[in-house]
Amino acid sequence: VSTQSTGAENRFAMRRVARFAPSLLRAATPRQGVAASRPGFIRHIPAASFCAVASGNIPKDQLISIYQKIGNEARKVMLAAEDQIRKEVDGKLAGGMEMELAASMYGHQMAQYMAEFLPLPNKNDSVVQRIRDSVISQEHVTSENLDASFKTYEKDHEVQLVITTMYQHRLEEASLPEDITLDKYLDLTKELQRLSVECVEKLNENISSRATEYMTDNQKKELEGARQAVPTIAVFTAQYQALNESGVSYQDKLVADLMYAVWPKAQPVSYTHLTLPTKRIV
Repeated sequence: VSTQSTGAENRFAMRRVARFAPSLLRAATPRQGVAASRPGFIRHIPAASFCAVASGNIPKDQLISIYQKIGNEARKVMLAAEDQIRKEVDGKLAGGMEMELAASMYGHQMAQYMAEFLPLPNKNDSVVQRIRDSVISQEHVTSENLDASFKTYEKDHEVQLVITTMYQHRLEEASLPEDITLDKYLDLTKELQRLSVECVEKLNENISSRATEYMTDNQKKELEGARQAVPTIAVFTAQYQALNESGVSYQDKLVADLMYAVWPKAQPVSYTHLTLPTKRIV
């Protein structure tokens, strides 16, 4: 299994990819504060929102709506990117490439994409950040407005629920095939664990074999960056092979995570699947 370093700056991102969790009931998203010049506008603003509007913040319902739109778009972009990478690797596999190499290719490409998808410390440019900026501009508010409003409502339960689930898959968007039972899900996640551990060992062995006695500090940093990326590469590599061999689609695995991961019987084996980020973009 070859190892391609994604750079030392990926260390934070590699730890910030996580499984989807149960779905969120979407909140209503009426817009307020966009027509302040209309006669009688002020009396139509709820009392709880008046102070926020007057101080330059945006109302809570619009704040929630913006976060939901960011999460929805990020989820679609992520799934589309995964589908494109998977189809490319599927073509290589169909052309005669060995499964181990194909899975490794998928794992490396997904890890590299996630490094660009996720926001990183001291790096403002990421796919998610660009999605955030696009949604904010379409809502005719500023990033400062959004940040100020979040500070106002950051302890609000409804806002916290949206923030912590904004990137997660939605059960209403797909149904689980009848043949993917709890037992099949357990078998699949156990296989993911086995393959992940196996891949971690191979990748670390590969990295260690590249170390030399007279390495420069820069070479050492490159190897350390590669080692930090190992967990993410390993899980995506295992995911490709396990799903391919079990005949379960990527989308069905996401739905199964939502349906079964909360079951006590499934929890011990349901923590090896990486999908969308849980890092907040607020």
